[in-house]
Amino acid sequence: MMQVGSGPEVHVVVLIDTFSEGGRALYVEEGSHSTVATFGEPDMGDWRTLRDMGAWAVRKYPAERYALVLWDHGRGWSSQGALGTPPQIKGFSEDVHGSAGSISVAGGELGRALLGISSALGEVPIDLLGFDACLMGMWEVAASVAPYADVLVASSENVPSSGWPYDAVLAALEAEPEMGSEALGAHIVEAYHGASAANATLGATDLPAVAALGGEVNALANALSANPGWFGVVESARLQTQGFGDPRFKDFRDFVDHLAASPGAPVGVVDAAVALSQGLEAAVLHHAAQSSHPGAHGLSVYLPPRAGGMDCAYRDTAAGWSATGWADFLSAFGEAACGP
Repeated sequence: MMQVGSGPEVHVVVLIDTFSEGGRALYVEEGSHSTVATFGEPDMGDWRTLRDMGAWAVRKYPAERYALVLWDHGRGWSSQGALGTPPQIKGFSEDVHGSAGSISVAGGELGRALLGISSALGEVPIDLLGFDACLMGMWEVAASVAPYADVLVASSENVPSSGWPYDAVLAALEAEPEMGSEALGAHIVEAYHGASAANATLGATDLPAVAALGGEVNALANALSANPGWFGVVESARLQTQGFGDPRFKDFRDFVDHLAASPGAPVGVVDAAVALSQGLEAAVLHHAAQSSHPGAHGLSVYLPPRAGGMDCAYRDTAAGWSATGWADFLSAFGEAACGP
């Protein structure tokens, strides 16, 4: 970040929690940074810390547009790691000195934090929300944050510890500070993709379009649930679908395309799958993937193996996807009442 820093029309502000000096807000400039506020010992796993920092930044640095980028460990929608993953890597935004654990997506904590920031903006959405974190580029996360932001930039795959190439992103923004959230999202995607072959995939998603996809998701879930005798074919389609670092997460569009192409697929399933595929294609504004991930299209979905069953936390009524029938389908699809 310090390779570019802030400029006349771009403010770069970072909240960092140190081991020995507590939380500090840093104003980043080319070649240097300065502490502009201190926050005691913040709990970075508490959603209120995110809300309060965001609201503070909005008041301190008024602007025409805002991008909020969250950089930490990520685990998609879930508060639990996949079977066999280290226990210290779970949820989103952890703090070894805190007591909150992590910010919950399924429990609505991430949404509450973003609501507070949106309120500080005058009840308008954040222009761009980014996750420089593993596995956060999924439909469930997008559905949860859709009321509070216009564009989501996130990866469906694990993100290397080097993170985003902020120098390239900030250089583009400094050169064109009036660019909108869609253009900035595309710049981030291309800069990340070009920085390293280890940067598997990244997508920029239109969140209002995701919010409008609930009907299509529900239609596919209902069509699948109405055909339990076809679940073996569904599992075959799942196995053929592009996967990611968490084996329970699959590329959503790749999955529905495999469903639609499955021999003998019920007409209702095909129609619903095609409609959802078209909706997902329209919702993902820009995405890029390395050759290692040919089936990545920008958004994953929770789709655990049939034998494993669904994590019961997925049914949380505070979840942004609870109004759809996807959890009901997964419950019927799984051979176990609750999975890992």
